[in-house]
Amino acid sequence: MTSRYPAHNGGAAASSRPRLSAETIRGVVERAIGAPSIHNTQPWRFVYNAGRLDLFADPARMLAIADPSGRQLHISCGAVLHAATLLLRAEVGPVRLRLLPDPARPDLLAWIETEPDQASPHPSPPIELGPAAASDAELLAALPRRHVQRARFEPRRLPQSLLVSLAHAAAAEGCALHFVERPGERLSVAHLVALADRLQEQDPAFQAELWAWSRFDDAANDGIPRSAVRGRRLAGPSTFVQRDFDVDGSAATASPTSRADLMPPGGRGQEDPDVILLSSRGDVAGEWLRAGMALHRVLLVATAAGVGASLLNQPVELPALRAQLRNELRIDGHPQALLRLGYAPPALPTPRRRVDDVLEIAPD
Repeated sequence: MTSRYPAHNGGAAASSRPRLSAETIRGVVERAIGAPSIHNTQPWRFVYNAGRLDLFADPARMLAIADPSGRQLHISCGAVLHAATLLLRAEVGPVRLRLLPDPARPDLLAWIETEPDQASPHPSPPIELGPAAASDAELLAALPRRHVQRARFEPRRLPQSLLVSLAHAAAAEGCALHFVERPGERLSVAHLVALADRLQEQDPAFQAELWAWSRFDDAANDGIPRSAVRGRRLAGPSTFVQRDFDVDGSAATASPTSRADLMPPGGRGQEDPDVILLSSRGDVAGEWLRAGMALHRVLLVATAAGVGASLLNQPVELPALRAQLRNELRIDGHPQALLRLGYAPPALPTPRRRVDDVLEIAPD
């Protein structure tokens, strides 16, 4: 009978590095799954077997209307992959990463070899990652503090030094950032965001899918929580329209206390946040994974600096407007994520699935 856990040591001698314990792997995955995902679908699962952590897509959690190509599923999985590699490097030192390692298994998105001195049976080119650098300590510390920020930002912009750091973070993962700064660009992008938002609000199929992933029970462990609904409604006017998750009109019942909590000092005028576009060189599955890794690194760098962020992805989700966004900003790459950034009170966490629901560990 074929083993459920195929061997992948390639005949190499056993590694001298101690094999990670199940407890360590559980801890890594439990922290990694705090990564962001579209509509908080968390479309991933992990399998650990003999020194290798495999990342699989969960197609049952793919959004057929908002994400028919699976692009955003791959970006979401790229974000959790970045978190896992960051954590594993801190645990064991150098690791080897392979993206889309098996063409016959498209749901196997990546694997991380925690014993990279062993030979691999697959010819896909590896990405060699050294031990955690000193600068990674700030990113690791930011992991549990990174949450989507939907409240209104304070009326101050990000310092130039941080913008440079964010650009370096994207470049480290093979992607690029475009800062939407010029008045003409900001007006054009704000228009595209508003237009896309309006088109999606008028699309019954899109709204039905949004409803299906909306959660009205505080005990839910995935999907869009009520805090996301209140954040958009109570944050006040903005140059850039945030997505409206209020599928049942519950935001109107938010208490004055909740409203006050979402109003930073001096933030009563129209919000005018910093806006950045993350782009990749190509527009295929491997590039989407790299974009997710870049997105997560950018978000961690922002979080470490005390900056909140949320997505303005409405025009990136509609092919015609995505192409128009690329043309308006005159970028060579392909738009993958549009973000607003700024300073605000700490954001609320969103729920996560139990680690046992997303991780399988093969027996020794």
